[in-house]
Amino acid sequence: MKRLSVLLCIAGLLMSCQRDASVYVTSEFAKKFKVPDIQYPENNKPTTERAELGKYLFYNPVMSADSQISCATCHLPSKAFTDGLPLSRGFNNQLTRSNSPTLANVAFHPYFTREGGVPSLEMQVLVPIQEHSELNSNLLDIEDRLKNDPYFMQLAQKAYPQKPEYYAITASLAAFERTFISNNSKFDQYLQGKVMLSLDERAGLRLFFSNRTNCSQCHSGFNFSNYRFLNNGAAQAKEGRSLLTQDSGDFGLLKVASLRNIALTAPYMHDGSIPSLKKVVESYNRGGIHHSSTTSPLIKPLGLSPTEVDQLVLFLHTLTDIDFINDSKYKQP
Repeated sequence: MKRLSVLLCIAGLLMSCQRDASVYVTSEFAKKFKVPDIQYPENNKPTTERAELGKYLFYNPVMSADSQISCATCHLPSKAFTDGLPLSRGFNNQLTRSNSPTLANVAFHPYFTREGGVPSLEMQVLVPIQEHSELNSNLLDIEDRLKNDPYFMQLAQKAYPQKPEYYAITASLAAFERTFISNNSKFDQYLQGKVMLSLDERAGLRLFFSNRTNCSQCHSGFNFSNYRFLNNGAAQAKEGRSLLTQDSGDFGLLKVASLRNIALTAPYMHDGSIPSLKKVVESYNRGGIHHSSTTSPLIKPLGLSPTEVDQLVLFLHTLTDIDFINDSKYKQP
C-alpha cells in the first residue's frame, strides 16, 4: 500500500510537469523559435573556402593599423563573441564607444550596429576597420599587407575568383560570421522535448512571457529580439539612433539586443554599466535607472519579489548554448 502511494505521487508529479510544459511547448509556441532561413546575398553565397578565409582574417592582427589586435580581440567564442569588458579596448588601448555586442546569430539581423545605420554584414565589417578606437585601419592598407601573404592570396582566389582582394576581405568575414548560429540551448532542447526545465526555470519562463513583465514584447522570436530601436532606461542615454537621423526623438534609442547566451555576455548595456544579470533584472524591476523623454513606456516597476527575480534570471540562463561556445569550427586556427 505504501509503495502504491509513492507510485501515485510520482505519477502525479510527472503529470503536473507535463501539464506545465504543455502550456508553452505547443507547436505554435515552439514555431516562434524555429531557426529562420538565412538571406544570403547573391554575390556572397556560403562556401567552405569563403568561411575559411573569413576565419583566417577574423583572428589575424593584420586587420589593425599596428598589427596588434584582431576582430577576435573583442569577440571571443567562449563569451559568445563578446569580450567581458565594460568598454572594449581597441587600437593603442583606446576605449571603444560601447561594449562589444555578441555576434551569435548575427546572420539574422536586418541591419547592423546599435544605431542600425548599416544595411549589410559585408558593409558592417568596414565599421570596426575604420573606427579610430577599434582597428584604426583602412581596407586598402590591409589589402596591400595581405598581398604579401601567400596563404591569403591562394584562398582568396579560390573563394572569390576574379574579384579584387579588398572585396574578398569584407565578403569572407561576413561569410564566416554568418556561420555563428546558436540554437541548442537548454531552452531549445526543452522546446524539442529533450529536457525538462526545473520548477524555478519554468516559473521564470512564465514570467518572461507574461504581460506582467512584458519582456517578450521586445525580446521576441528566435533570437529574442524584435530589432526595434528603444531607450530601455537602464543606462545613461547617449545619442543612439539620433546620430543617424538627427531627430531628437531618437535620442538614446538603440537596437534591442538578443538575449541568446545572455548569461555569458556580462557586463550589460551599451556602456557595460551593469555588472550582472541579476542586477539587470533588478533594474527593470525598479522601472529603470535613467529616465528621459524617449524612455520606452514599457519601462515601469514590475513588482517582482526577490524569488521571482531569481526565477527570471534562472530562465535567462537556459538560453546559454554550450555547444555553440565550444564549437571547434569557431576556434582560433
